[in-house]
Amino acid sequence: MYNQYKNRCELFECLPNSDGTDWNYNWKSRAPNVNDSMGITYARPHSYSPRCHNSYFMRRTWETKKAVKSSCSIVGNLKVQNLYDCMVKSCENNANVFNIISHESNEFDCEMKYCNWHAPNDDYQLSLSVVEDNNANCRSYSLGHTFKTKLILNKTLSSALSLPSRPTPEKCDEIDSYFSSTDQPIPTSLYESGYTSILYVTKHKANLAFKCKSNSEGTDWSYYNQNDICENEEQQDIQWWSLPYPGTPNCKTDIFTRITVGHQCKKSTCNVFKKIDVRDLRQCMISACKEGYNVINYCRDNSTVVCEIRICSKDNSNGDYNFNFSYDPTGFSVYGLYSDATLAALTVDSSEICHNITNETSHDNTEDTCLLEFNPPAELLLIVFLCFSVAIHIVCIVALG
Repeated sequence: MYNQYKNRCELFECLPNSDGTDWNYNWKSRAPNVNDSMGITYARPHSYSPRCHNSYFMRRTWETKKAVKSSCSIVGNLKVQNLYDCMVKSCENNANVFNIISHESNEFDCEMKYCNWHAPNDDYQLSLSVVEDNNANCRSYSLGHTFKTKLILNKTLSSALSLPSRPTPEKCDEIDSYFSSTDQPIPTSLYESGYTSILYVTKHKANLAFKCKSNSEGTDWSYYNQNDICENEEQQDIQWWSLPYPGTPNCKTDIFTRITVGHQCKKSTCNVFKKIDVRDLRQCMISACKEGYNVINYCRDNSTVVCEIRICSKDNSNGDYNFNFSYDPTGFSVYGLYSDATLAALTVDSSEICHNITNETSHDNTEDTCLLEFNPPAELLLIVFLCFSVAIHIVCIVALG
Protein backbone atom coordinates (compact mmCIF):
# COMPACT_ATOMS: atom_id res chain seq x y z
CA MET A 1 0.00 0.00 0.00
CA TYR A 2 1.34 3.40 -1.00
CA ASN A 3 0.03 6.36 0.94
CA GLN A 4 0.71 10.06 0.58
CA TYR A 5 -0.66 11.79 3.66
CA LYS A 6 -4.05 13.44 3.02
CA ASN A 7 -3.66 12.91 -0.71
CA ARG A 8 -4.17 9.38 -1.99
CA CYS A 9 -3.83 5.69 -1.20
CA GLU A 10 -2.85 3.00 -3.69
CA LEU A 11 -3.14 -0.76 -3.07
CA PHE A 12 -0.95 -3.41 -4.72
CA GLU A 13 -0.51 -7.18 -4.72
CA CYS A 14 3.16 -8.11 -5.05
CA LEU A 15 4.43 -11.60 -5.87
CA PRO A 16 7.48 -13.15 -4.15
CA ASN A 17 10.87 -12.23 -5.54
CA SER A 18 13.01 -14.69 -7.50
CA ASP A 19 14.76 -16.22 -4.46
CA GLY A 20 11.65 -16.34 -2.26
CA THR A 21 13.04 -14.16 0.53
CA ASP A 22 10.82 -11.08 0.10
CA TRP A 23 8.23 -9.47 -2.15
CA ASN A 24 9.05 -8.26 -5.64
CA TYR A 25 8.17 -4.60 -5.08
CA ASN A 26 8.95 -3.65 -8.69
CA TRP A 27 10.17 -0.19 -7.69
CA LYS A 28 9.73 2.61 -10.18
CA SER A 29 10.80 6.23 -10.10
CA ARG A 30 8.03 8.79 -9.84
CA ALA A 31 7.65 11.33 -12.60
CA PRO A 32 9.75 14.46 -11.91
CA ASN A 33 6.64 16.63 -11.64
CA VAL A 34 5.06 14.40 -8.96
CA ASN A 35 6.03 15.91 -5.62
CA ASP A 36 5.38 12.95 -3.34
CA SER A 37 8.85 11.64 -2.45
CA MET A 38 7.78 11.48 1.19
CA GLY A 39 4.92 9.10 0.52
CA ILE A 40 4.96 5.87 2.47
CA THR A 41 4.76 2.28 1.24
CA TYR A 42 3.47 -0.41 3.60
CA ALA A 43 3.89 -4.17 3.23
CA ARG A 44 3.35 -7.31 5.26
CA PRO A 45 6.49 -9.25 6.20
CA HIS A 46 7.27 -12.13 3.89
CA SER A 47 6.82 -15.64 5.27
CA TYR A 48 10.58 -16.24 4.80
CA SER A 49 11.41 -13.88 7.68
CA PRO A 50 11.64 -15.60 11.10
CA ARG A 51 9.98 -14.00 14.08
CA CYS A 52 12.30 -12.24 16.55
CA HIS A 53 10.21 -12.14 19.74
CA ASN A 54 7.43 -9.70 18.73
CA SER A 55 9.41 -8.20 15.84
CA TYR A 56 10.80 -9.00 12.38
CA PHE A 57 13.86 -7.89 10.49
CA MET A 58 12.73 -5.82 7.51
CA ARG A 59 14.80 -4.69 4.56
CA ARG A 60 15.74 -1.00 4.67
CA THR A 61 18.03 -0.28 1.71
CA TRP A 62 17.81 -1.09 -1.97
CA GLU A 63 20.31 -1.30 -4.83
CA THR A 64 21.22 2.14 -6.10
CA LYS A 65 24.20 3.72 -7.86
CA LYS A 66 26.23 3.54 -4.65
CA ALA A 67 25.86 0.67 -2.16
CA VAL A 68 25.37 1.76 1.44
CA LYS A 69 25.31 0.02 4.82
CA SER A 70 24.65 0.82 8.45
CA SER A 71 27.68 1.99 10.44
CA CYS A 72 26.12 1.74 13.93
CA SER A 73 27.82 0.09 16.92
CA ILE A 74 29.14 -3.40 16.18
CA VAL A 75 27.50 -6.33 17.98
CA GLY A 76 29.40 -9.00 16.07
CA ASN A 77 30.42 -10.30 12.63
CA LEU A 78 29.69 -13.78 11.28
CA LYS A 79 29.96 -15.82 8.12
CA VAL A 80 26.54 -17.24 7.18
CA GLN A 81 25.11 -19.34 4.38
CA ASN A 82 22.00 -17.27 3.74
CA LEU A 83 19.84 -14.33 4.81
CA TYR A 84 17.72 -16.45 7.15
CA ASP A 85 20.76 -17.43 9.24
CA CYS A 86 21.77 -13.78 9.55
CA MET A 87 18.28 -12.87 10.79
CA VAL A 88 18.33 -15.66 13.39
CA LYS A 89 21.84 -14.87 14.66
CA SER A 90 21.10 -11.14 14.84
CA CYS A 91 18.06 -11.85 16.98
CA GLU A 92 19.99 -14.23 19.25
CA ASN A 93 22.68 -11.59 19.78
CA ASN A 94 20.23 -8.74 20.52
CA ALA A 95 21.14 -6.77 17.41
CA ASN A 96 18.45 -4.46 16.03
CA VAL A 97 20.12 -3.85 12.66
CA PHE A 98 22.34 -5.93 10.41
CA ASN A 99 24.16 -5.63 7.09
CA ILE A 100 24.39 -8.71 4.90
CA ILE A 101 27.15 -8.53 2.30
CA SER A 102 27.68 -10.97 -0.54
CA HIS A 103 30.99 -11.40 -2.33
CA GLU A 104 32.07 -13.82 -5.02
CA SER A 105 32.05 -16.79 -2.60
CA ASN A 106 28.93 -18.66 -1.51
CA GLU A 107 29.15 -17.26 2.02
CA PHE A 108 27.79 -13.95 3.27
CA ASP A 109 29.18 -11.48 5.79
CA CYS A 110 26.59 -10.85 8.51
CA GLU A 111 27.46 -7.60 10.29
CA MET A 112 25.27 -7.36 13.40
CA LYS A 113 24.66 -3.82 14.67
CA TYR A 114 22.97 -1.90 17.45
CA CYS A 115 21.52 1.45 16.35
CA ASN A 116 20.09 4.14 18.58
CA TRP A 117 16.47 5.24 18.31
CA HIS A 118 15.42 8.62 16.90
CA ALA A 119 12.17 9.37 18.71
CA PRO A 120 10.95 12.28 16.50
CA ASN A 121 10.96 9.94 13.49
CA ASP A 122 9.96 6.77 15.35
CA ASP A 123 12.83 4.99 13.66
CA TYR A 124 16.31 3.65 14.18
CA GLN A 125 19.21 5.90 13.22
CA LEU A 126 20.82 3.64 10.65
CA SER A 127 23.86 5.92 10.13
CA LEU A 128 24.25 4.86 6.51
CA SER A 129 27.65 5.07 4.86
CA VAL A 130 28.91 4.20 1.38
CA VAL A 131 30.40 0.70 0.96
CA GLU A 132 34.04 0.92 -0.13
CA ASP A 133 34.04 -2.35 -2.09
CA ASN A 134 32.37 -1.52 -5.41
CA ASN A 135 31.83 -5.23 -6.16
CA ALA A 136 30.05 -5.99 -2.88
CA ASN A 137 26.29 -6.43 -2.77
CA CYS A 138 25.11 -5.05 0.56
CA ARG A 139 21.64 -4.84 2.12
CA SER A 140 20.68 -3.42 5.50
CA TYR A 141 17.83 -4.69 7.69
CA SER A 142 16.39 -3.38 10.93
CA LEU A 143 13.76 -4.62 13.36
CA GLY A 144 10.12 -3.90 12.60
CA HIS A 145 7.87 -4.23 15.63
CA THR A 146 4.41 -5.79 15.76
CA PHE A 147 1.74 -3.56 17.24
CA LYS A 148 -0.94 -5.13 19.43
CA THR A 149 -4.20 -3.32 19.10
CA LYS A 150 -7.96 -3.62 19.49
CA LEU A 151 -9.76 -4.97 22.55
CA ILE A 152 -6.62 -5.56 24.59
CA LEU A 153 -7.35 -3.04 27.29
CA ASN A 154 -10.12 -4.70 29.23
CA LYS A 155 -9.58 -3.18 32.66
CA THR A 156 -10.61 -6.35 34.47
CA LEU A 157 -7.85 -8.24 32.64
CA SER A 158 -4.90 -5.86 32.79
CA SER A 159 -2.76 -4.10 35.36
CA ALA A 160 -2.82 -0.34 35.67
CA LEU A 161 -0.12 2.27 36.09
CA SER A 162 -1.06 4.54 39.01
CA LEU A 163 0.00 8.16 38.60
CA PRO A 164 -0.43 11.34 40.64
CA SER A 165 -3.16 13.71 39.52
CA ARG A 166 -1.68 16.41 37.32
CA PRO A 167 -2.25 18.06 33.93
CA THR A 168 -1.94 16.13 30.69
CA PRO A 169 1.53 14.50 30.54
CA GLU A 170 3.98 16.50 28.44
CA LYS A 171 4.63 13.56 26.12
CA CYS A 172 0.97 12.80 25.39
CA ASP A 173 -1.80 14.48 23.42
CA GLU A 174 -5.29 14.47 24.93
CA ILE A 175 -8.46 14.19 22.86
CA ASP A 176 -11.97 15.23 23.73
CA SER A 177 -13.19 11.71 24.40
CA TYR A 178 -14.97 10.64 27.58
CA PHE A 179 -16.70 7.39 28.38
CA SER A 180 -17.93 5.94 31.66
CA SER A 181 -17.40 2.18 31.41
CA THR A 182 -14.87 0.80 33.88
CA ASP A 183 -15.23 -2.95 33.43
CA GLN A 184 -15.72 -3.41 29.69
CA PRO A 185 -13.19 -3.39 26.83
CA ILE A 186 -12.14 0.09 25.79
CA PRO A 187 -13.98 1.34 22.65
CA THR A 188 -12.05 -0.07 19.72
CA SER A 189 -12.50 3.10 17.67
CA LEU A 190 -9.95 4.81 19.89
CA TYR A 191 -7.24 2.25 19.11
CA GLU A 192 -8.15 2.08 15.45
CA SER A 193 -7.41 5.82 15.45
CA GLY A 194 -3.98 5.32 17.01
CA TYR A 195 -4.62 6.19 20.66
CA THR A 196 -2.33 4.38 23.04
CA SER A 197 -3.45 5.10 26.59
CA ILE A 198 -6.58 5.48 28.68
CA LEU A 199 -6.68 7.53 31.89
CA TYR A 200 -9.37 6.91 34.50
CA VAL A 201 -9.99 9.78 36.93
CA THR A 202 -11.62 8.34 40.04
CA LYS A 203 -12.90 11.66 41.34
CA HIS A 204 -14.84 12.40 38.14
CA LYS A 205 -15.50 8.76 37.15
CA ALA A 206 -14.38 9.70 33.67
CA ASN A 207 -12.05 8.18 31.09
CA LEU A 208 -9.76 10.17 28.80
CA ALA A 209 -7.89 8.90 25.75
CA PHE A 210 -4.33 9.89 24.87
CA LYS A 211 -1.75 9.48 22.14
CA CYS A 212 1.63 9.19 23.84
CA LYS A 213 5.03 9.49 22.18
CA SER A 214 7.90 7.04 22.15
CA ASN A 215 10.61 7.18 24.79
CA SER A 216 14.19 7.96 23.81
CA GLU A 217 15.06 4.34 22.99
CA GLY A 218 11.86 3.22 21.23
CA THR A 219 10.89 0.61 23.84
CA ASP A 220 7.93 2.12 25.72
CA TRP A 221 5.58 5.09 25.85
CA SER A 222 6.81 8.34 27.34
CA TYR A 223 4.55 10.29 29.71
CA TYR A 224 6.60 12.92 31.54
CA ASN A 225 9.95 14.62 31.12
CA GLN A 226 12.86 12.85 32.78
CA ASN A 227 13.71 15.82 35.00
CA ASP A 228 10.30 15.91 36.73
CA ILE A 229 10.62 15.95 40.51
CA CYS A 230 9.30 13.28 42.85
CA GLU A 231 5.55 13.34 43.40
CA ASN A 232 3.67 13.08 46.66
CA GLU A 233 2.23 9.56 46.85
CA GLU A 234 -0.85 10.78 48.69
CA GLN A 235 -1.99 12.76 45.64
CA GLN A 236 -2.59 9.67 43.52
CA ASP A 237 -6.14 9.44 42.21
CA ILE A 238 -5.84 8.43 38.57
CA GLN A 239 -4.89 5.24 36.76
CA TRP A 240 -3.53 4.52 33.30
CA TRP A 241 -4.09 1.54 31.04
CA SER A 242 -1.83 1.44 28.00
CA LEU A 243 -1.30 -0.68 24.95
CA PRO A 244 1.97 -2.62 25.05
CA TYR A 245 4.55 -0.62 23.14
CA PRO A 246 5.18 -2.07 19.63
CA GLY A 247 7.67 -4.92 19.84
CA THR A 248 7.42 -5.46 23.62
CA PRO A 249 8.53 -9.10 23.96
CA ASN A 250 6.25 -11.69 25.50
CA CYS A 251 7.44 -14.07 28.20
CA LYS A 252 5.39 -17.09 27.15
CA THR A 253 1.80 -15.86 27.75
CA ASP A 254 2.92 -13.04 30.07
CA ILE A 255 4.30 -9.59 29.39
CA PHE A 256 6.19 -7.02 31.47
CA THR A 257 3.85 -4.15 32.39
CA ARG A 258 4.93 -0.80 33.82
CA ILE A 259 3.71 -0.21 37.38
CA THR A 260 5.48 3.07 38.25
CA VAL A 261 7.23 5.83 36.33
CA GLY A 262 10.53 7.47 37.20
CA HIS A 263 9.32 10.68 38.81
CA GLN A 264 7.41 8.68 41.44
CA CYS A 265 10.85 7.85 42.90
CA LYS A 266 10.12 4.21 43.72
CA LYS A 267 12.02 1.01 43.24
CA SER A 268 11.34 -2.60 44.14
CA THR A 269 13.59 -4.03 46.85
CA CYS A 270 12.68 -7.74 46.73
CA ASN A 271 15.58 -9.78 48.08
CA VAL A 272 16.50 -11.94 45.06
CA PHE A 273 18.00 -9.69 42.39
CA LYS A 274 20.84 -9.15 39.94
CA LYS A 275 21.97 -6.44 37.53
CA ILE A 276 22.15 -7.19 33.81
CA ASP A 277 24.34 -5.46 31.24
CA VAL A 278 21.94 -4.37 28.47
CA ARG A 279 21.53 -1.56 25.97
CA ASP A 280 17.78 -0.93 26.35
CA LEU A 281 14.54 -1.96 28.07
CA ARG A 282 13.65 -4.54 25.43
CA GLN A 283 16.91 -6.41 26.08
CA CYS A 284 16.28 -6.12 29.83
CA MET A 285 12.85 -7.75 29.46
CA ILE A 286 14.25 -10.57 27.33
CA SER A 287 17.00 -11.26 29.87
CA ALA A 288 14.60 -11.17 32.82
CA CYS A 289 12.31 -13.68 31.09
CA LYS A 290 15.14 -16.06 30.20
CA GLU A 291 16.45 -16.06 33.77
CA GLY A 292 13.05 -16.44 35.45
CA TYR A 293 12.72 -13.02 37.12
CA ASN A 294 9.31 -11.34 37.41
CA VAL A 295 10.06 -7.70 38.35
CA ILE A 296 12.31 -5.10 36.72
CA ASN A 297 13.72 -1.81 38.02
CA TYR A 298 14.79 0.08 34.90
CA CYS A 299 16.41 3.46 34.48
CA ARG A 300 18.09 5.23 31.61
CA ASP A 301 19.73 8.63 31.28
CA ASN A 302 21.89 10.01 28.49
CA SER A 303 24.91 7.85 29.33
CA THR A 304 23.79 5.05 31.68
CA VAL A 305 21.37 2.13 31.48
CA VAL A 306 20.43 0.26 34.68
CA CYS A 307 18.59 -3.06 34.36
CA GLU A 308 17.96 -4.54 37.78
CA ILE A 309 15.86 -7.73 37.76
CA ARG A 310 14.21 -9.19 40.86
CA ILE A 311 12.03 -12.06 42.03
CA CYS A 312 9.07 -10.87 44.09
CA SER A 313 6.52 -13.10 45.82
CA LYS A 314 2.76 -12.76 45.40
CA ASP A 315 0.44 -11.29 48.03
CA ASN A 316 -2.09 -13.95 49.02
CA SER A 317 -4.79 -11.35 49.70
CA ASN A 318 -4.94 -9.79 46.22
CA GLY A 319 -2.69 -11.97 44.06
CA ASP A 320 -0.41 -9.05 43.15
CA TYR A 321 3.32 -8.85 43.77
CA ASN A 322 4.83 -7.72 47.05
CA PHE A 323 7.06 -5.18 45.35
CA ASN A 324 8.53 -3.95 48.67
CA PHE A 325 8.77 -0.42 47.30
CA SER A 326 11.28 1.98 48.76
CA TYR A 327 12.08 5.62 48.03
CA ASP A 328 14.74 6.09 45.36
CA PRO A 329 15.30 9.37 43.46
CA THR A 330 17.31 7.65 40.69
CA GLY A 331 14.30 7.63 38.36
CA PHE A 332 13.49 3.94 38.08
CA SER A 333 10.38 2.69 36.31
CA VAL A 334 9.16 -0.58 37.80
CA TYR A 335 7.75 -3.38 35.64
CA GLY A 336 5.92 -6.51 36.77
CA LEU A 337 5.31 -9.70 34.80
CA TYR A 338 1.56 -10.09 34.27
CA SER A 339 -0.71 -12.15 32.06
CA ASP A 340 -0.87 -10.60 28.60
CA ALA A 341 -4.36 -9.11 28.40
CA THR A 342 -4.12 -9.06 24.60
CA LEU A 343 -4.38 -12.84 24.54
CA ALA A 344 -7.49 -12.97 26.73
CA ALA A 345 -9.22 -10.09 24.99
CA LEU A 346 -8.75 -11.57 21.53
CA THR A 347 -10.82 -14.59 22.52
CA VAL A 348 -13.73 -12.13 22.53
CA ASP A 349 -13.06 -10.56 19.13
CA SER A 350 -10.29 -11.74 16.84
CA SER A 351 -10.77 -9.45 13.85
CA GLU A 352 -7.68 -7.79 12.49
CA ILE A 353 -7.13 -4.09 11.88
CA CYS A 354 -4.13 -2.60 10.12
CA HIS A 355 -3.03 0.97 10.66
CA ASN A 356 0.09 3.05 10.84
CA ILE A 357 1.33 4.97 13.87
CA THR A 358 4.68 6.23 12.60
CA ASN A 359 5.60 9.74 11.58
CA GLU A 360 7.25 10.30 8.25
CA THR A 361 11.02 10.10 8.23
CA SER A 362 13.15 13.18 7.70
CA HIS A 363 15.52 13.39 4.75
CA ASP A 364 18.82 11.55 4.86
CA ASN A 365 21.76 13.10 3.00
CA THR A 366 23.15 9.81 1.72
CA GLU A 367 23.42 10.10 -2.04
CA ASP A 368 21.28 7.91 -4.29
CA THR A 369 19.69 6.01 -1.41
CA CYS A 370 16.17 4.75 -0.95
CA LEU A 371 15.64 4.26 2.77
CA LEU A 372 12.98 1.80 3.82
CA GLU A 373 11.26 2.44 7.14
CA PHE A 374 8.58 0.23 8.63
CA ASN A 375 5.94 0.17 11.26
CA PRO A 376 3.44 -2.53 12.05
CA PRO A 377 -0.29 -2.47 11.66
CA ALA A 378 -1.87 -5.14 13.85
CA GLU A 379 -1.16 -8.47 15.42
CA LEU A 380 -3.69 -11.26 15.60
CA LEU A 381 -3.11 -13.93 18.22
CA LEU A 382 -5.48 -16.92 18.32
CA ILE A 383 -5.01 -19.24 21.29
CA VAL A 384 -1.82 -21.20 20.47
CA PHE A 385 -1.45 -20.15 16.84
CA LEU A 386 0.05 -16.79 15.99
CA CYS A 387 -0.89 -14.91 12.85
CA PHE A 388 0.73 -11.54 12.55
CA SER A 389 1.64 -8.73 10.23
CA VAL A 390 4.10 -5.88 10.23
CA ALA A 391 3.84 -2.89 7.98
CA ILE A 392 6.82 -1.24 6.40
CA HIS A 393 7.01 2.15 4.86
CA ILE A 394 9.55 3.37 2.41
CA VAL A 395 10.73 6.92 2.09
CA CYS A 396 12.61 7.49 -1.16
CA ILE A 397 15.20 10.14 -0.43
CA VAL A 398 16.58 10.50 -3.93
CA ALA A 399 14.97 9.10 -7.09
CA LEU A 400 16.47 5.77 -8.08
CA GLY A 401 19.01 6.20 -10.79
